[in-house]
Order: sequence, then structure tokens, then C-alpha cells
Amino acid sequence: MDESVRTFARRLRQERERAGMTQTELAKRVAELLGTALDPSALTRVEKFERGVRLEEAVRIAQVLDVPLASLLDEVDDGLEVQIEEQQRGIADEMLRVAHNELELKQARAAIEKAQRRLAELEGRR
Repeated sequence: MDESVRTFARRLRQERERAGMTQTELAKRVAELLGTALDPSALTRVEKFERGVRLEEAVRIAQVLDVPLASLLDEVDDGLEVQIEEQQRGIADEMLRVAHNELELKQARAAIEKAQRRLAELEGRR
């Protein structure tokens, strides 16, 4: 089997799993776009390097997975992908922490203002 077909099969499986989709779900959605039946076993055979994929199927698979077709034809450095995802999670965590701290700061300022008003009120009674 041609290496590009093997690459497509590996990347198909990676992207399908990343999307949290079963072969059956993917086959159903691709079939709807193709306007023909696509048995889930066909995708199983593609992922096992037992069947090639037609161009029209490849285009629809990429569409359903919401990835560029070219990304299914290129090997991806999984280590790099993992590092990118870790950095994205780290950024999201820090943004959440900043938002939480900003909320705490706002609450602290409101508490200070309330205390200052109360202090001014008490001093006015002297």
C-alpha cells in the first residue's frame, strides 16, 4: 500500500479519535454528505490499511472532522502536538487564574470602600 494512503489512514484515526467520534458516527455523517451509503466497516478497513480511500470520501471525511484535507495527508509530530496542547491548556489555566484574581481584587476594593464609608460615618459621630 502506498505510504500516502497509510499516512491518511493514521491521520484519519488520530483526528477521528480527537473529535471523539466512532467509526460508525463518522461513516454516517460522511454518507450523508456523499448522498450514498458508507458502511462503517469501510472506515475500519481504511484505518487498518486494508482499503484505500476515494478522493470524494477523503474530502468529506476532512469536512466532517473539520480539518483541512492536507492535514490528513501529512504526518504530524505527535510530540509537537502534545506540547502545543499543553501550552494551550497552560494559557487557559492562567487566564482563568487571572480572571479569578481580578474578581477577588474587585471584591477587596468594594470591601475597602465599604469600610472607608463606615469609618467616615463613625468619625462623623465624634
